[in-house]
Formats: sequence, structure tokens, C-alpha cells
Amino acid sequence: MRFGETQDRHRRAEEKRLATLERKRAEHRQAEAKALDEVATFNEKLDEEREAYRAGEPAAVEAHLGAILVI
Repeated sequence: MRFGETQDRHRRAEEKRLATLERKRAEHRQAEAKALDEVATFNEKLDEEREAYRAGEPAAVEAHLGAILVI
């Protein structure tokens, strides 16, 4: 009887461990997707600023020069 009880406890503990592992994996995938979205948004903004600078838009040129000349 003890062996059977021990097997049941082990099975429940393993089920709990696997459920926790899957939850943590889902959380990681969600955090990774959020980070990728943030990077994509940053890169899009950077591309827009670069195009505005290359087009000679005064505000973009000022912003760029202001960023690189900060001491």
C-alpha cells in the first residue's frame, strides 16, 4: 500500500511540475513577443527619424544634432 501511495504522490507532483513548466513557458513566450514588438516599434520610429533627417526636415536635423552634441 505504501508504494502505491508514493506513486500517487509522485504522479501528482509531476503533474503539478509539468503544469508549472507550461505556465512558465507561456509567460516566457508572452514576454518574448512583447519584447519583439517593442524592438519593432523602436526600429520603425528610428527608420522614420532617419528618413526625416535624410529629407532635410529641420526638426529632424535639430533633433539629431541635439542628440549627438549633448555633452
